[in-house]
Amino acid sequence: MPHIEPDETQECTICLENNDKPFYQLSCNHGSPESHPMHTECLKQFFQSQVDSNSVPGIAYVTCPCCRQNPAPLNIDEIMRS
Repeated sequence: MPHIEPDETQECTICLENNDKPFYQLSCNHGSPESHPMHTECLKQFFQSQVDSNSVPGIAYVTCPCCRQNPAPLNIDEIMRS
């Protein structure tokens, strides 16, 4: 289940904040509170920054901030539509 409810006791790996934003678990299993928690909103900004900086040729080529694997296309679609 990729969408994970907010948990104010967990710090996001990207923004380093504890708040009431939901988390998202990528297909590589990073993003959950048990494995490098990442807010959905932070992942969206991270993916967009990869595209905007031309470090990847398009949104389909974005990578996980932790392991650099490509997330499943469904993950990318869900995050970018959130």
